[in-house]
Amino acid sequence: MSAVFRTVEMTWEGKTYEVKPTMALLNKIEQRVSLASLVRGLATDAPPLSHMAVVMGEFLRAGGARVGDDEVYRELVTGDVGSLVAMRDAIFAAVFPEPKKKDAPAMTESQP
Repeated sequence: MSAVFRTVEMTWEGKTYEVKPTMALLNKIEQRVSLASLVRGLATDAPPLSHMAVVMGEFLRAGGARVGDDEVYRELVTGDVGSLVAMRDAIFAAVFPEPKKKDAPAMTESQP
């Protein structure tokens, strides 16, 4: 069975955490905020920072960080924008599975 989701590395307070999304993690997040709405928000405008804080917080906690959503929100509002954008982008790249690769067509003896 091939991997569906990609592992993401996140740095929080100088420590790096690795998280590979699972359906359980995504369901936990989706109980609080819509990932699809966040992606639409990224494409059209800025999504609510409080929703981004929830997603980042859940990912960090899944990786073992002891952090609350309010701390993540504070960092979103006052922290280094570049590192936060990189974290956000990594999360969304990890959350949405890679398309299944199609097998190359088999060559038959009649094909050149």
